[in-house]
Amino acid sequence: MTNLAHVRSGKIIRRFSGESGWVDLANGGRVSPPVAGFVSGKDRVVPVVDETRDDSTGGRTISAMTETIEKGRVLRLTVISDRPAPPEPTLAERQTRDLTRPEFTYLLAYTGLDDVWAAIEAAAKKGNRALYATLRSQAVQQNFRLSVTLDFIAQVAEIAAQVVPDVDLSEDAIRTAWAGVADKGGPQ
Repeated sequence: MTNLAHVRSGKIIRRFSGESGWVDLANGGRVSPPVAGFVSGKDRVVPVVDETRDDSTGGRTISAMTETIEKGRVLRLTVISDRPAPPEPTLAERQTRDLTRPEFTYLLAYTGLDDVWAAIEAAAKKGNRALYATLRSQAVQQNFRLSVTLDFIAQVAEIAAQVVPDVDLSEDAIRTAWAGVADKGGPQ
């Protein structure tokens, strides 16, 4: 079965599967059935030719279809190409991404914040079992989000200042340490 297209003044007006249906002409007339090669004024009936071009190199692909009117036919070209790689995350995105548990453990150890965590945990164990339980559950998460970590540090800042007064737990200090681990990928 031949696919056909009704073309008028360089535009596709209608498509047909085979020679069935009719063509409404610009002059108000009608022709039925549509037949390839029919011409009346600005109206033409032409075959639709399907072609596929595979430019892919393998793996994940996408396809795009275009239709062009050329030399007595409509060319419907499907081009298969490689799916583009996702964009690289920006420096800011990399530096604020979630950390995995090994990366967070590395962050604590590398910055000395593991001693801070341990001191806060020890103090909480003696006087605040709810905070102690929260600290223990926080430490075993699978992923750590910067915003949640900053909120949590703000909640324990008073206790931290009492047990480890010389350690900088400012947002800037935490962000800088986080960015260093997140951008480099943590433990290598």
